[in-house]
Amino acid sequence: MTRPLPRCYHERATAYQRKREFDKAIDDYGNALMFNPQYALAYCKSWRNLCKKGDLDKAIADFDDAIRLDQRTLMRIRIVAWHAN
Repeated sequence: MTRPLPRCYHERATAYQRKREFDKAIDDYGNALMFNPQYALAYCKSWRNLCKKGDLDKAIADFDDAIRLDQRTLMRIRIVAWHAN
């Protein structure tokens, strides 16, 4: 179960993402991960924002971390990628 504080950062990051404020979104996903380094969904969402920014090296690292933590995250990433097109 995700603790409340990481979830709050996650929600704010999602709001930033919707506003296309990718740097702020990435920072808040990072904050969520500081409180819960096992929060695979935050890596997944950070990956998407890093891709949007064109920071592919960091995006790949987040992608790898998300899959390492939770194999189901691969399916989430595929769904996110599909909706992004």
